Amino acid sequence: MLVDAFGQTASPFVAELFPADLSQGAPADSRRPTFQSSVTPRESSKGTSVSLVMARQYMAVAGKLRGLDDRTKALEGAYKNQAKGPARMTRRIRKDFDPQSSQFGPLEGTTLTPKNHSPELPDVFYLHGGGYSNPPNIAHWWLTAEMAERFGTRIHLMRYPLIPEYTAKETVAQVVESYLAARNTLEKPLIVGGDSAGGGLGLALALTLRDIGAVLPVHLILFAPWIDLTASTPGFDACADRDPMLAQAGIDLAAELYAGPLDRSNPIVSPLFGDPTGLPPTTLILGTSDALYPEGSAWAEKAELAGVDVATFTATGGFHVFPAAYWLPESHAALNYVKQRISIS
Repeated sequence: MLVDAFGQTASPFVAELFPADLSQGAPADSRRPTFQSSVTPRESSKGTSVSLVMARQYMAVAGKLRGLDDRTKALEGAYKNQAKGPARMTRRIRKDFDPQSSQFGPLEGTTLTPKNHSPELPDVFYLHGGGYSNPPNIAHWWLTAEMAERFGTRIHLMRYPLIPEYTAKETVAQVVESYLAARNTLEKPLIVGGDSAGGGLGLALALTLRDIGAVLPVHLILFAPWIDLTASTPGFDACADRDPMLAQAGIDLAAELYAGPLDRSNPIVSPLFGDPTGLPPTTLILGTSDALYPEGSAWAEKAELAGVDVATFTATGGFHVFPAAYWLPESHAALNYVKQRISIS
């Protein structure tokens, strides 16, 4: 089994990074609702749509143009994106989702509120992807707006510190503080969501919250999470060869910078090496043409064996974070799967 390749390492970074009383600002939540799974644990798309095939071909060309297969070009591109800041939202998102600047603890973000917002539902504390080196791009606005409208819930898209100025130790610490501040400010349960690097960061957040005894999110939504920065998951090389977006050079450079002084197998850097015991219900969205597909599958197996309520939707031929292309049939199916999982009707 894939899980045999990974130990049950606890979170050795917690004592070093966080004071023992950090979780006092987030008391146990006796009002925490229970979300029951309403679909089967695993589901896959029926074949591959023509739209997905065409989108995958476009992504392959775009990835080459961005130079993701070259360490220097990948880093230069990230610096340029950091200087530009978050991508501009579309006119529709600005009109229909009342975007508002927000700040929880050390992190700033943007809150999207759909017209069909139901205040009684949990908000989503969302962490964007981008290899820990890029701010939110247009795909993140597309994805979070689609989630907000489809689920009827409010999304807080948070911006966390980026490499090379910050490493995992500082980033996870700030995300934990921000989550606790959001939990107290909003006074309601939260769902934690994230894609790619943001999915890995969301899982590191959940592991840390558990280990410091703080209140956990009611659900984790992880789109193609990047959770093994050692790139040692069985099957990684085979998937990387057919990935139209991610390239080994860019992945390796970002992993090196994000890990900083920590070993890449440390759970704060690579949550796949952490112990899933006691984590909240989790839904993973994966694609078979994604270099990160094997590690997401390995985590699902490991979490299931640890007793976590974990479910996975897999798109055959799906590229990295394919639900951000919200117009694809596979994306509709994946987001509907998430909606059912968190029992939002």
